[in-house]
Amino acid sequence: MIDERVKAKIEEKYVFVRLDSEHPETRPLMKTYGIHGFPTLLVAQADGKPIRFVPLAFEPEKFLKSL
Repeated sequence: MIDERVKAKIEEKYVFVRLDSEHPETRPLMKTYGIHGFPTLLVAQADGKPIRFVPLAFEPEKFLKSL
């Protein structure tokens, strides 16, 4: 279940992009960012420069602080 506070924070400050691992255009992006598997959560600047990778499994309060 998605925590509504986390969802609201993401929608307020970020653009969420979901990539299909089977799509041919995904492979170059995986190589660029060093992604070896899914799911992966990457926070990047508008120009695509990576800021950090965020762990996917932890409590909502901790996740909110990481954003």
